[in-house]
Amino acid sequence: MIDQVRTLVLLPLRPRRAMSALLDGGSVAQALLLAFVASAVLWYGQLSGLATAPHRPAPPRAAVLSSGDREPAAEPLPPPPTRPTPSPLLAIVAAFGPIATVAGLVFLYVPATLLLVTLFDRIGSFAVALRRDFGGLLVCTLSAFTVAFLPAGLAGIAGIAPAPVLLALLAAGALGFAALVVVALQTACGADTGPAIAAVSLSWLSFGLQGFLLFLASPWLLYFGYRAMQGQTLDILGGLGARRSLRRYLEASTLNPRDADAHYQLGLIHMQRRQLREAAERFRRAIEIDPGELDAQFQLARIARLEGRWEDAIRHLESVLASSPQHSSFEAWREAGAVYLSTGAFTHARTVLERFVEDRPYDPEGLHRLGMALKALGKRDEAGDLFRRAIEAARTSPDHRQREVRPWRREAERELRGL
Repeated sequence: MIDQVRTLVLLPLRPRRAMSALLDGGSVAQALLLAFVASAVLWYGQLSGLATAPHRPAPPRAAVLSSGDREPAAEPLPPPPTRPTPSPLLAIVAAFGPIATVAGLVFLYVPATLLLVTLFDRIGSFAVALRRDFGGLLVCTLSAFTVAFLPAGLAGIAGIAPAPVLLALLAAGALGFAALVVVALQTACGADTGPAIAAVSLSWLSFGLQGFLLFLASPWLLYFGYRAMQGQTLDILGGLGARRSLRRYLEASTLNPRDADAHYQLGLIHMQRRQLREAAERFRRAIEIDPGELDAQFQLARIARLEGRWEDAIRHLESVLASSPQHSSFEAWREAGAVYLSTGAFTHARTVLERFVEDRPYDPEGLHRLGMALKALGKRDEAGDLFRRAIEAARTSPDHRQREVRPWRREAERELRGL
């Protein structure tokens, strides 16, 4: 519990690092407990702060002087502001409100957020993401809620802020919670920034279904529902434990000074969590152990391109292509083409992308990028043919790749309309 609280303190300062620590060692039970405490503090603090604002009596009127008086009549000092005692109704709402809030987060908000991000991004189907990412996203979301809303609740309980300030703290907490959930989607699910923001922008609507949770509160319904979905429930909750076991196994494997693959696999985990600096360190370590580790070289090139370090990206790709031109199904050629496109070297981009398309003629991304290079070189007819080929290749891709290739089909369709 102490370690998890320390991680929560780090969450507003280093959110990605703290989210990664929660994925590696955070407890779902502890996250639930802390979120319930924060929700209870929030409900009681906000309701008591807004409903029982301090009462300040009106200032005393100045005494009226009579014609014979030489000094004003003495007025008694006003009593200090008082704070009325909260009503019993307030105590009842503050007691059941936290339960409803945490239940809404667990059963509505987190599944809805996960569903939306699978619709907007290429992270797999909802069924796969539910088993793989639900546990980690739940821990991160509950922790984000605790950190974001606890200050507003404490301010309400202390009674040191007027109602407008309490509302402002509540609004700031909501914005902070949304920002942290975006980071959680990037870290726990590997989502891109745009789809994560879109998912968070819509997932709050799931709280509109919170009233239906009352129909599921029956112990009998809960029992029979658990028995009916016991296998699926264990799979969903066990996904986080399986990933942690793999991480511990890889960390233990790095004790072997000759095991380059363990460092490479850990680098892939950091890549999935958008921790590019930590991933690059693991990949470099893998290359130090095994200079022939081409997969690590290729991943370093991808990181360099994402960070805009074009020369480093080309240097790593040249090392890969010099050793194995067909590495990773010729994807190093496509990566080199993406780098040249970003730098405006369209002739070089055309050369390497033509080499890629020669070996991968049905890859929508490669066809689209080659079309962009030809369009920049003024060859609009040839570019249009490549955009049409990219659209057709995306449409005829296998079902399991449709989500992956759909963005390239849309890009090609948009470019084709603009020609």
